[in-house]
Amino acid sequence: MTFNASNEMFDASSEMFNLELLTPALEDEIKAYAQLVGRHEACGYLYLDGGEVKFKGVANVAAEPEDSFVMPEYPQNAIAIFHSHTNGTDFSVTDKVMCRKMQIPWLLLTRNRFFLLRPSEAKVSGYAGRAWIWGVDDCYTLVQDVYRECLDIHLMEYPRPPLFDKKGDFIWKRPDWNPYEEYFASQGFFRVNEPSKEFDVILMNINSPTGNANHAAIMMDVSQGKILHHLYGRLSEYDFYGHWLKYSKTFLRHKDAGKIAR
Repeated sequence: MTFNASNEMFDASSEMFNLELLTPALEDEIKAYAQLVGRHEACGYLYLDGGEVKFKGVANVAAEPEDSFVMPEYPQNAIAIFHSHTNGTDFSVTDKVMCRKMQIPWLLLTRNRFFLLRPSEAKVSGYAGRAWIWGVDDCYTLVQDVYRECLDIHLMEYPRPPLFDKKGDFIWKRPDWNPYEEYFASQGFFRVNEPSKEFDVILMNINSPTGNANHAAIMMDVSQGKILHHLYGRLSEYDFYGHWLKYSKTFLRHKDAGKIAR
């Protein structure tokens, strides 16, 4: 499920939120709001007001609100993000990714029951088969996940502007926007001549007229030439590097990549 919001960080104490804080009256209020929204995913947040947990519903402005939600903003005193699944499914991979990114619990209403997901519990199994969502599950997100889970290296977030500007031009057509070269360089990566070690990052230019890198892949198996990447509009996948060699622009290695923590 897609989620966008302006706030970036929450107080770590929000991890203490639990389902016992949901009184019967509060549960009824949230369910009534979800029923009012109908077939669309309902969304909102829970917050503290004088020590009392309260709920605020927020309009879902997603382009496809039947199976995703976009909540423009929420206050700093929010203690949990809420949304519903009208199709009866559990937390999606994207839900887990965003819960972990936001570091705030997520509350889900599905099958007329409430379920809680804490950031520390938001584990995503497997790297292949993820749907591509800009700023949520994209090639940089995949690099972040692999580096955090395999190497205990935490790469920073960076702001993603809209994919298309008001004229409808693709973001990668802007010659002044070169985030991969800039952000990787500031996080302990250095250039190498070739991706000859596991976890080397390969920056590519996929048909961008600017010549700037617009895609990142990770070398996962040097002997077999196998990479892991998440291309625009496709599912994340393991692939053979040979096909992508012609798109390669820069090879990077992290200074701590040799300290594998598996």
